[in-house]
Amino acid sequence: MEKKKEKYVAERDKKKEDREARIIELRERKTNAVVNLEAQFQAQNDQKVMAMDMSTLDDTQRVYWGVQRNAIMARMFKANNNNSKDALAEESYFGSLVVFW
Repeated sequence: MEKKKEKYVAERDKKKEDREARIIELRERKTNAVVNLEAQFQAQNDQKVMAMDMSTLDDTQRVYWGVQRNAIMARMFKANNNNSKDALAEESYFGSLVVFW
């Protein structure tokens, strides 16, 4: 009877150890899956931010060059109205763009 009890206890302990090992393995797999998901999520966010940054940069450049174009057109119009090419060069010298005729 004592041998059966020892055998039963040994089997129970072995099953317990196996179960604990499986639980540890599952926890590790779960942790790895969560880490991978977080990394993927972060990568997607980085791509979105990069796309937004590029879009904002394009918009900023478009606005900047639009303003520059409008400023040049206004100066040219003013110079044509004054019939003086010197006015254009003079104003441009003090402005953001220098134009020599």
